[in-house]
Amino acid sequence: MSEQEMNKMTDALQAVEDMLTRSVRMQDKFKVGSPQHTLLVNRINSLRIASSILSCELSGNDIMSMYSKDALQNASVPLVSIVSKSEKVILKLKPNSWQYKMLTDNLSALDLVLTRIKKLSGDTEPSKIDSI
Repeated sequence: MSEQEMNKMTDALQAVEDMLTRSVRMQDKFKVGSPQHTLLVNRINSLRIASSILSCELSGNDIMSMYSKDALQNASVPLVSIVSKSEKVILKLKPNSWQYKMLTDNLSALDLVLTRIKKLSGDTEPSKIDSI
């Protein structure tokens, strides 16, 4: 892996870890069992898998020994949802704001992770991420 790829992956891991931290903090704000809580739990699980994918790639470990292809594919659904929502919000932000930078970093990280998930799961069919 080139130094540029390594830096890109490290930046993506930091963005995913930041999203994960913010999501975990939000858990107490929703009643357990509510639709919002369930969606957040699914998002947290997907972000954990995303973090594992990036960490394994950086360290050279095999992610497939930790997760099945189905688990990876299922993790992509909440991630695609985050991408979709972020793309709508970013249009309303000023390009020089910290929120714009954060969302740009998040979108880059999620694009990298979703590409990796697609590759790892052997998915050759067009997916939701291809249409975003």
